[in-house]
Amino acid sequence: MKHSSEQSEEGLSMNEHRRDDPKYKVVVNPEGQYSIWAADRPNPRGWRDAARIGSKTECLAFIREVWTDMRPLSLQNKMGEELNVLDNSNVRLNGNPDENDRN
Repeated sequence: MKHSSEQSEEGLSMNEHRRDDPKYKVVVNPEGQYSIWAADRPNPRGWRDAARIGSKTECLAFIREVWTDMRPLSLQNKMGEELNVLDNSNVRLNGNPDENDRN
């Protein structure tokens, strides 16, 4: 007689699912963009390990936690430079001088 076991969505027992679940790693490129990659494969060119290996679900959860700005780093840097220029001038985004700068 077979003992009933908890079933996953695919119909496998939880133990079978865990045993056969492939391992992934989180990788990141020079633009700060994250992805998952099979843990047993070399990283794609230009990508480096991001210090996380686990199930697909664990790796995706890690990415959701750390990758909070989807803009590539080059765009973030460019936009940051533009904001610094505006911050150092009397011109504001709406085109009007700051009230405090009139004195």
